[in-house]
Amino acid sequence: MNTGLSCLPVGHCKEAPAGPLSHLHPGAARNPDLVRRRYQALADAPFLNDCQRFPDREAVNELLSFNRAYRQHLGLRQPVELARWWDLRTALQETDHLYQIWDNVRDARCEYYYVTVRRQALKKLREMIGENAYYYGQMPPSVPVWRFREVE
Repeated sequence: MNTGLSCLPVGHCKEAPAGPLSHLHPGAARNPDLVRRRYQALADAPFLNDCQRFPDREAVNELLSFNRAYRQHLGLRQPVELARWWDLRTALQETDHLYQIWDNVRDARCEYYYVTVRRQALKKLREMIGENAYYYGQMPPSVPVWRFREVE
């Protein structure tokens, strides 16, 4: 009987047994529960090629840098402008929410991340912005621009 094992002296095997999961990750044959969990988690996740509808990672990094600079600006204003404390707190929450959205885009566009991580990021992104916006590639701004004042 061929088990797919080429054993060396006493229990030192060169390869895992061939089986229905052997074409997957080398550890998949030893841990089919992991494969099942991952399959269930990604069953309704978008395919990886969906990430092409969103800006590339470098552009997203710039948007996230601006988001963090704006957040820092709001954080410095909050203890000084006590009359606007609640408005600034709300603006901080909106800024953090927009960061999370764009962070998922960055994760999805990061080519050296595992496919599972990238697809999970796309799934979270779709949940956060809604299916219509997701499939049309309509992203919100990286900062709450509705809070900006027009300077004349």
